[in-house]
Formats: sequence, structure tokens, C-alpha cells
Amino acid sequence: MPATKIQISVEEPVLEQIERLVEETGMSRNEIFRMVIREFVSCGKKKELIEQVDAVYDFNPRSPAEEEQFQQMQDLGSELLEDDW
Repeated sequence: MPATKIQISVEEPVLEQIERLVEETGMSRNEIFRMVIREFVSCGKKKELIEQVDAVYDFNPRSPAEEEQFQQMQDLGSELLEDDW
């Protein structure tokens, strides 16, 4: 798929971190930014899906035991999403 060029501005500390990643990984700045953007978009899609599933389950009352188990799964899901970043 052909790429479209865009121009962005980043703070100097962020650029310094990107430059370190360029040196460490051998990837170009463009490759790093594309990877980060893809991951960000993917994370948003995961969050949307979780919210949709949550909405479905909110229509069905849960027992106290189910509610506790649900909360544990939701906490685990949140931890997994945070670990991605």
C-alpha cells in the first residue's frame, strides 16, 4: 500500500528517545513512528471491543460471585493493555 507523507512536531526529549531507538534497533525514524501508530490504533480497537463486550454484559445482571470474577478479569485485561505500552 502506498504511504502518504505527513509532517509532525515532537518535543525534544521524545525525539532524543526516538534517536536512541534508531541507534539501538537499526530501524529508521519512519519505521518507528509507523510501528507506534499501528500499535496505538490497534490498542484503540482492543479498547473499543472490550467496551462493546462490557456493554453486552451490563444488560445481564451478574450474581455476586460472577461480579467478583468479572472484576478480576477486567483488572487483568487492563493490566495486559498497560503492559503493551
